[in-house]
Amino acid sequence: MVFSENQQRATTNSIIGLNDLTRAFKSNVDKNLYNFPTIDYHEIEKYPDLLKDIHNRKMDGIVVENVFTPQEVELMKIGTAAIPKELRNAILGGEVFPKIFAQVVMQKFESEEDKENKLKKYFAESKNINQNYSSLVGVDFTNRLEGLFKKISGTREIKIPKGDYGIGEYANATVRRYFSGSGFISVHCGNYFQQEFAKFYEHLCTQVNVMNQLSYFVTVNRAEKGGELTLFDLEWKDAQGKDSRTEDNFVNKLNGTKADVSAKGNVKRQFVNPKEGAVLLFAGGEIWHRVEPVKGNQDRVTIAGFMGFSHDDKAFYYWS
Repeated sequence: MVFSENQQRATTNSIIGLNDLTRAFKSNVDKNLYNFPTIDYHEIEKYPDLLKDIHNRKMDGIVVENVFTPQEVELMKIGTAAIPKELRNAILGGEVFPKIFAQVVMQKFESEEDKENKLKKYFAESKNINQNYSSLVGVDFTNRLEGLFKKISGTREIKIPKGDYGIGEYANATVRRYFSGSGFISVHCGNYFQQEFAKFYEHLCTQVNVMNQLSYFVTVNRAEKGGELTLFDLEWKDAQGKDSRTEDNFVNKLNGTKADVSAKGNVKRQFVNPKEGAVLLFAGGEIWHRVEPVKGNQDRVTIAGFMGFSHDDKAFYYWS
């Protein structure tokens, strides 16, 4: 059978239209993209070296539910909401307490002496906050978190890195509030932070093997809509940069192309949205990820930080 030119054109257009329709309905979501189970806190004894297993990528991450009871979660909601405004630090779409590391290293220093004085003050204040979380957020967060880490650290000692200049400590956690309607975190991974904020890691890496660091956060207030952690099928070994720190649609791959991680992009992704009171741990240094825009009537509140092993592998550090 011979088709006329108009018939051939119509057939071609139909095929193109069908391909467009297929692409439109082809999901970029894969709920089994990573090995990322959810367990209850009472099951944690089954994972005595969990932190090393995640670091070695025997697992990609885990959500541990009920680390904090519903009553403790309510206390943390009240406590984080009551942190004095003068102690909160503005970020895009939200606020944090204490300062995040980008704010620490990017602040203006008038001189080397001014830099030393400001950093000494930061490390001294961080140590005080670490030791007094119960008065700040209503629950002894530090002891509870370290109690969890001790169960899954393979008997390693749990430590907070010592501050520079022999003063204080690094912050062990950051309270992060992302406002509904404006809060989100652009696509990133921990190894990218080390590249962008090298000055912060300069001293930290003398104590901790920061490459392929892990990430953690405790969900205090879950967003009504949105606010999920998105894990992309994109890792540091394949992609190591963005055009800017705020870029949220494309990641630069080592082969010279750009990976499209936008909502309609072709990079596969997995969403993880832990319940309140749960602790999430994952290979955040290697896996590119972001926090989706927060929507609805509730802010997204977490207490979060990073983790890594000592160079001799005998201790486990966490910081923020």
